[in-house]
Amino acid sequence: MTNWMVHPKYVQPFYLEFMNGNIILISEAKRKVLWKAFTSCALELSDIEIIQMLNEGWRSEKVGVWTIALRKMNQFSDKILSRLLQYPNHTEHLCICLARLGGEQSYTGLLKYIEKCNDTVLANRCINEALQPEWAYAALNYLQPESKVLHDRQWFLFLEGLPPVYKEFWKKRHNHVQSTFLLVMELFDWEF
Repeated sequence: MTNWMVHPKYVQPFYLEFMNGNIILISEAKRKVLWKAFTSCALELSDIEIIQMLNEGWRSEKVGVWTIALRKMNQFSDKILSRLLQYPNHTEHLCICLARLGGEQSYTGLLKYIEKCNDTVLANRCINEALQPEWAYAALNYLQPESKVLHDRQWFLFLEGLPPVYKEFWKKRHNHVQSTFLLVMELFDWEF
C-alpha cells in the first residue's frame, strides 16, 4: 500500500521522469531543477523509509532505487539483485542502480538477468516489451567498457535467434538505450 504521507514529496514529482530515463528528454534547465530537488529529497530519507518505498509499489520502488543509486547505498545491493532476478519486468531502474553500485556481484547479476530474458524471449519467440535486457547490456558496458565488444557479440547472437520483425524491435530499443543510459549515469555526477 502506498504511504500517502511520503508519496507527494518523495515519489510523485520524480517517478515519471525516472521511467526509462525520461529525465533526459526534458530541457536541461528543467532537468537541473528536478535533479536538485530529487537530490535534496533523497538525502532526507532514512534506510527504513527507503525499505518502505521498495515495498510499496512500482512508483515508490522506482524512486527508492534511484535514491539508492544516488547515495551509492551498497547495503541494498542484495535486495536490488534479488528484485532484478525475481521480477524481470520493467527493470531499467534496477540496472541503473547496479551500474552505479558496481562490483562483481552487480556484473554477475546483470548477466543472469540477461540470460533469463534471452531464455524467455527465445522460448516464446515473441516481443515482451516488459523485459528490458537492453538496459542490462548498457549497465554491463558501463561497468566494464573494455568488454563492450563481447557484450555486443552476445546481443547480436540473441538477435539471430529471433524472427526479422522481432530483431528490428529489439535493435531499436537497444540502440536507444545505449545512448540514454550514459546520459542518465552522468546525472549522478552533477554537483550543485
